[in-house]
Amino acid sequence: MIALTYSLTGYAQSGSTTGAITGRVRDSTGAVIAGTEIVCLQAATGTERSTRSREDGTYEFLNLPPGDYEVRAMAAGFEDKRQVIRLSLGTTALVVITLVTAGATDVIEVVADTRNAAESATNVSQREIPTLPINRRDFLQFAITAARTVPDNLPDQGATATSGLSFNAQSPRLNNLTIDGLDNNDATSGSIRSTFSQEAVREFQVVSDGYSAEFGRALGGVINIITKSGDNEFHGSLFGFFRNAALSARESLTPSKPPFEQYQYGLTAGGPLRRNRAFFFVTGERLNIKQNSVVTISDAVRAAALRNGFQFDVGSIPFSTGGSTALIRGDWQATPEDNLTVRYNYGGQVNTAFEPFGGLTASTFTGEQRLTDHSLAINNAFVSQSALVVESRFLYSTRLQDISAANPGPRIAINAPEGQVIFGKSLVLPQFRDTQTYQFFTAVGLARGRHQMKFGGDILRVNSSQRQPASEGGQANFSTVSLVALGGPAGSPSLSALQAFDPALRTTEQRAALAFIGANLPNRYPGFPALPLDLLPITNDYRQGFLEPKPTPIPQTSLSLFALDDFSLCQDLKLSLGIRYDLTRARSAPPNNGLFSPRVALVWQPLPRLTARSGYGIFAASNLTFPIFTIVPLTRRTLVLPFPFSILPLTQPNRQLPPSGEFPFGIQPVPQLGLEFQFAQQLPPSYTQQASLSLESRVGGALFSAVYNYVRGNRILSLRSINPIVRPGLDPLDSLINGRRDPRRGTVNEYAAAYDSYYHGLTLGAERRAGRFTARASYTLSKAIDNYVDFRTSLQEFAEPLDLRGERALSIQDARHRLVISGVWSLDYSKNPLLRDYALSYIITAVSGRPWNLLAGADLNRNGDANDRPAGIGRNAGVTPAFYNVDLRFARRFVNRERLKIEGIFEAFNLFNRTNVREFGRTFPPVNPPLNTQFNLPPLRDGRFIVTPDRFRRAFPPRQFQLGFRVTF
Repeated sequence: MIALTYSLTGYAQSGSTTGAITGRVRDSTGAVIAGTEIVCLQAATGTERSTRSREDGTYEFLNLPPGDYEVRAMAAGFEDKRQVIRLSLGTTALVVITLVTAGATDVIEVVADTRNAAESATNVSQREIPTLPINRRDFLQFAITAARTVPDNLPDQGATATSGLSFNAQSPRLNNLTIDGLDNNDATSGSIRSTFSQEAVREFQVVSDGYSAEFGRALGGVINIITKSGDNEFHGSLFGFFRNAALSARESLTPSKPPFEQYQYGLTAGGPLRRNRAFFFVTGERLNIKQNSVVTISDAVRAAALRNGFQFDVGSIPFSTGGSTALIRGDWQATPEDNLTVRYNYGGQVNTAFEPFGGLTASTFTGEQRLTDHSLAINNAFVSQSALVVESRFLYSTRLQDISAANPGPRIAINAPEGQVIFGKSLVLPQFRDTQTYQFFTAVGLARGRHQMKFGGDILRVNSSQRQPASEGGQANFSTVSLVALGGPAGSPSLSALQAFDPALRTTEQRAALAFIGANLPNRYPGFPALPLDLLPITNDYRQGFLEPKPTPIPQTSLSLFALDDFSLCQDLKLSLGIRYDLTRARSAPPNNGLFSPRVALVWQPLPRLTARSGYGIFAASNLTFPIFTIVPLTRRTLVLPFPFSILPLTQPNRQLPPSGEFPFGIQPVPQLGLEFQFAQQLPPSYTQQASLSLESRVGGALFSAVYNYVRGNRILSLRSINPIVRPGLDPLDSLINGRRDPRRGTVNEYAAAYDSYYHGLTLGAERRAGRFTARASYTLSKAIDNYVDFRTSLQEFAEPLDLRGERALSIQDARHRLVISGVWSLDYSKNPLLRDYALSYIITAVSGRPWNLLAGADLNRNGDANDRPAGIGRNAGVTPAFYNVDLRFARRFVNRERLKIEGIFEAFNLFNRTNVREFGRTFPPVNPPLNTQFNLPPLRDGRFIVTPDRFRRAFPPRQFQLGFRVTF
């Protein structure tokens, strides 16, 4: 007989792709028993491993794939007993085996799994993965069920997309997603490479902080995915999902319901190639979407654009997306100790609106993406009976992305009454990327006495060839213009942004002042042509970049080494120690010496059902190549033209300079009118310091927790202008040439590791993982502060770029209050065939309003940019409306046989059809130029500027119902 009990005392995370079972053997008096034979059988594959308990009664089974296991213990003079254990990814099931003599009473307690004391992790189980309502079946959205994980609050990035998720308010570009322990990140912008069908996911894990030294290259969180394998039973499935406009509510900001169709379908198959030895699993999925994005640009702005030769549509604009994914996996159990896995996956996509549009951005701004992604991964694991584990992994991936531009340019931005209106060509298109990724990982684990040790490392090589333009079609920004500052007579009226763009809207007084200015320009600037300014658009700033068509190759190599030891100080107290070293070298990037990242964690169990955990560590970020591709091309040249030269490109037939970059009219621009990108002289690695303290308690079948997290971001890489105008004069051109910090140069945008962030968070959680009803809930109260936004040029909004202290404010990723509840409820309480085989699942999310930055749309401080904030208010002084969402899934199995199951599925996304605002007008120009002291600011609530409904421009999707089916055999 065996009594199996569990302890909440945790060892280190056993691996990025596996779990572990460990414990001690004793008799009914508590004395340890050495030499007990213990057998661990994986039920699905028939793989069996055995060991014997040591002199101190301890034993372990390391490097076990997630799944169900049967553990048997046998010793002379004692009865043996079997126990089934469900092992999750990255967890260690702690099983104390009490052997009793024949005739004693059976005592079997629930076996639980625990995880590393240092980490805060959420495991989405095999039961939840196919049943939770996940929009578009994008398995990355499982991450939103974890605490301290929020959707990225940056505007949609398109060609320079982020991962879409922010952990602990850190940059969404600096996370790490691994599949079967191997890299799946885009090294250019920090987004995710192509994913595959949700059906291929065996287990999904979110580690938000405190991860072990085996994990790295992340300031934020780690998403760890394990793919499915075949087993000893042939099985497969067919599935399909459908939704359309008839099943959806109307977009809240449109008068009518636009057309919409979405189809998603696929299949899976798996089984044995050789029983107990070789297995296969395959899956394929297709997604087709025909939808619309709503452009809400006013009729007045559109009419002005048409009068000036710019055409675009408003209202519902159709576009489509199509994508296919496939995965093939084979497993070979050469011996009970040696396992080999080979995985191939493919992703292909065509998106006709990859650069996002809608709201105040016209469809001319978008571009069409064509993407193909292939990956080959090989994993080998050897586990000896002496508790020695050797892991080796290899990855090869090739990714080809080509994004065309929908419009030749230029890009026009107008600070109109409704906000900043954008039409014309995207600043970053067309874009081409060809990337090959190679990774080799190896690690050795060893259990000796009270120690579980592991050490290893990896090499990650990324060869990327890219063409990354900037303002290639030209860009002109229109804001309020003071005609007196341009040289008009005293008392001349100012132009609104729309009047500056469209001459037809100007008054007689404005036309007279412009005619006066135009007549005097040849005298002020010898050689400047006489132009009828009263009939031309007036912009204070025009810029255009030039880049040869040939892509630029940039190789990057990253090396990491790690070592960790989990030491049992006593039965109720364990210590985890780790050290990691990361080093990255990339062509043309400033070198550094890498970073050593120590990590320590302690777990203490003062009471049988109470566990205290604490940890501290340093976590280094990955290096992204986007800044390198912005700086490196020697053929890149960018002109920044102030008034009056800014007018000349708009007089050309295509309203832009010729692609050759030759300036018209024989005028040679001076160096001070250029735009440069550079790295700081020193570029040390970015890193965070993370500390946590938590309490966990089991009450019945539920786990309750309270967690405090502190994250300090150090030396974060971002971008700012380091050569603004510091000595403004009366003449704008003279200010640009002679008034800069360094008058020998023009605008200089510098990438520097000079930014920081602070995060404090308290999370209360509850989880139930057994029985018909499983649920997970977390509430987080947090505050995040930083002094940067992102490294993309178009997102820079420094009012005073030389004063980083003055830019410190609430982070755009701050989410003060967040509640998320998810779960699965099997409604199977009746024997009546009509009242059984139902299942209900849900994800409920509530997030308080998040910070937003108010802009004046004018250069109030005359430092050469238009990033100023109205009335001198601080950065991110506004707060958006709160976000509330309920997603629901209701399913019923109409056929529920052992070998055949047919299920009907009904899903509702945004069940209560709440208008969750996605984009709104943020520009509040001065109403009394040229004094620029009065602004029509939005109302204040609790000291923060709110968003009024008249400023709403775009919203997240309305309620959508989806119908589906699944046939499992």
